[in-house]
This record gives sequence, structure tokens and C-alpha cells, in this order.
Amino acid sequence: MNVQENGLTGGLFALPWCCIVPAAFSLMGLAGVTAARSAVETFTPFFLLIALFFLGRAHYLIYVKKQGNRASHVLTWLSTLVAAGVFGGQWL
Repeated sequence: MNVQENGLTGGLFALPWCCIVPAAFSLMGLAGVTAARSAVETFTPFFLLIALFFLGRAHYLIYVKKQGNRASHVLTWLSTLVAAGVFGGQWL
């Protein structure tokens, strides 16, 4: 071993690994969040169609087929409002 290799090895052991490793993990986490966000943005129209289908079916069962109780009415309308808020908030 020459002096350069000893200096490099010593420098690696002198680094504050308690700060570097968590920083690297946080950067990997940010990359994962960015990738997930782009995937969700790509599939948003598909998710919107699925949500509309299931909410439409729930309203059909409650009001046309006359199924369900008071709790199912409230839950269906609450779900409709939440979905409208989530999907409507993307275009504001």
C-alpha cells in the first residue's frame, strides 16, 4: 500500500457515516416518491373512471334498487364528495 491508498482508506473511516447513510436513504425515498407520483399521474384518468363506475353503482343500488340503510346513504354521499374534492382539486 502506498500513501494515497492509506489516505483514502483513512478518509473513508473518518466520514460521519451517521449522517451520510440517512441522507442517502432519504434521497432514495424521494426518488421513490417521485416515481410513484409520476405513475399515479399517468393512471389518474383510469382511476377516475373506476371511481365514477363504483360511485354510480352505489347510487344506483341505493336510489333505483332501494337497497341500503341510512348509514349507506350517508357513506355513499360522503364518498362522492371526497372523490369530487380529490379529482376536482387536481384541475384547479
